[in-house]
Amino acid sequence: MDLIARYFGDRTQAEPGQLVANPDVENPLSFQLLFPESLDLDADGLTLAMRTYHPDLARAQVEIDTLQDPQAAESVAEIIPNSPVSPGLIGLAGWDQHVVQIIGINAPIPEAVLEATVAPGHYPQELKALAAEHQSHVLLFYAGYDPDPVEQYVALGVVSAALARFGAILILNEAARASIPAGMIAPDEGDEDLLALLRDLPIPLLYGGFVKMEDDEEPGVWMRTFGNPLMGLPDLAHRAPSHEQGSFVFDLFTNVLDYLRKSGKQFAPGDRLTLGDDVEMEVRLAREDEPFLLSMGEMFVLEMRLKSRDAT
Repeated sequence: MDLIARYFGDRTQAEPGQLVANPDVENPLSFQLLFPESLDLDADGLTLAMRTYHPDLARAQVEIDTLQDPQAAESVAEIIPNSPVSPGLIGLAGWDQHVVQIIGINAPIPEAVLEATVAPGHYPQELKALAAEHQSHVLLFYAGYDPDPVEQYVALGVVSAALARFGAILILNEAARASIPAGMIAPDEGDEDLLALLRDLPIPLLYGGFVKMEDDEEPGVWMRTFGNPLMGLPDLAHRAPSHEQGSFVFDLFTNVLDYLRKSGKQFAPGDRLTLGDDVEMEVRLAREDEPFLLSMGEMFVLEMRLKSRDAT
């Protein structure tokens, strides 16, 4: 069956074992990858790369179509209306329940996306400079059948790791305003369990983002997440005294989000988190006079408080 039909979820003529995108996925999770030169992707090479990462990926497969059919190219272009040029290729990658849609574009990603995702990144300026000069990019969209958002991100991560072998510089998550070096999740053969690495990745690193913001009208540094509601989690914010508390706040957000995800519990205004014998965090909603804390879903601010002590 023609790949373009299965790319859009038509399984009427699909053969057993062929990848078919899930047409019922709305607002799919997505990664974007930057490349230094024009795309030169090979389906067999990508398939081999995925299969070498883990025994569970032994049946992984990748298909690519270079969109020689103008009508097919036009159909795919409708998915990305803000792209400066038409896509040069599409593909499907997947295994078991997972299917990932691939779109390749031989042009730089829009500048607004680059600014939102790369500027906050915590990695060397040399990589940021290389990213600024990139010549092409790939868009990945989750189009599979696993309902767990973290597992969906794992699937996107596996395909990203394979693309890293083809020269990808950075992995971006536009919704999370986050990015990491592609090599960070491209382990050497046999040296690391890629699936475990992706499942244990701190949410604020790539899946949920971690951004610092300064306000001239008040002291301190606001630190917040982006994109967590796409995983059924709230965004978090905290105003720290200085940038020096960045690691502490990152770890705090990581632990809180991990607890909420695994326990299924939800925050409510007034909840308190114990940090030590004398310190706790009180949870409140973002206020109307804090527009910089706007979120696509819930946003909770964590404020540090000294524990009250009973009078003696």
